[in-house]
Amino acid sequence: PNAVTISGVSGITASGADGITISGADSFVQTGTNAIMAALNDATNRVGLQSFDPELAVLLNRVTDDSNVDAVIVYYQAPTDADIADLQRLGVLGGTRYRALPMIAVTTTKVKLEAISRLASVRSIYGNRTFQWNLEPAARNLTGVELARRNSDLIKANRGLPESGRGVTVAVLDTGVDGTHADLSGRVVQNIKLADMQSLSVGFNYPVAAPNLPNTDQAYGHGTFVAGVIAGNGQQSGGKYSGVAPNANILGLSAGDASLLFVLSGLDYLLANGPSYNLRVVNCSFSANTVFDYNDPVNIATKILTDNGVNVVFSAGNTGPGSDSLNPYSAAPWVISAGATDDQGRLANFSSRGEFGSPLFRPTLVAPGVNTVSLRASTLATVTTIDGSPV
Repeated sequence: PNAVTISGVSGITASGADGITISGADSFVQTGTNAIMAALNDATNRVGLQSFDPELAVLLNRVTDDSNVDAVIVYYQAPTDADIADLQRLGVLGGTRYRALPMIAVTTTKVKLEAISRLASVRSIYGNRTFQWNLEPAARNLTGVELARRNSDLIKANRGLPESGRGVTVAVLDTGVDGTHADLSGRVVQNIKLADMQSLSVGFNYPVAAPNLPNTDQAYGHGTFVAGVIAGNGQQSGGKYSGVAPNANILGLSAGDASLLFVLSGLDYLLANGPSYNLRVVNCSFSANTVFDYNDPVNIATKILTDNGVNVVFSAGNTGPGSDSLNPYSAAPWVISAGATDDQGRLANFSSRGEFGSPLFRPTLVAPGVNTVSLRASTLATVTTIDGSPV
């Protein structure tokens, strides 16, 4: 948006792409993107500069002072025992302390969150939110995956051989993966279900993940479908329908109710454990009805993963054909944003668009995403078809 005004949490006004004014107890005015980032990284200017999630700011303006809110506190660096002590001093006695992400998830009151926002070590505070999965069922029977596998440019880039994915692990952060499906047999190197730790009110605990589960996708089947597009070997269809990289390994993560807290637990798990699985790619087929923000904890997490040599792929989204409809998480310049085409190479009507001429707010690439055939969890049909921005 060209301008955003938020009141109720010390006062925040953002005008245009390159200007920000923060007023209240710790007034600060700065314009220009580079100057803003420099100010945020300067420890002498940090008090009062913390970024409140706009949605959280609106929520806090509506609730009573003693209402509990789920929120993620993002720090400039990995939180220390001194940071934990600061939270305890303010009356926050427990939360989720991530192993690799510079964040702590808490359930606390409006008054305490406002006090936390004034700590010099805090970068931003975001409320919990629920994401949407970017695939919708469609009763069709063709495959765009096969078109991608036959692409002559891809084959040429791979020294004349079709893509196989052998030796590469791809993480699927989604509804889960049915590791019992024959098309994935022997190649699901880990399959975990993330647990909710926010119900524990005392102590700052690390996220808990239940590992080595045969099937973590027992409700919807979305994650199994995605895993099949990536690495299904076509066994159940006699080789007719296989994934883009049928020899790749899959690391499945079930993100529960697709909330921010579950997603962060999954990304934290990958940062802590990914190297032991030769993790090279993370697929994220979710989006949120929000705007791109460098301080968003998901963007911070994907930047850390990228800096650690992991390619993060987001679907561009399924809210086209209007302009400026891009999944905000796919707009991060360090991730790969994938839009969808039909079998004639035309941009799919549903595929989200960016801003014309923008170097940032646009898909990185497009690939077949219409009439895609893939797997479903064992509680559902063996294969299914879905339209959606490709994975």
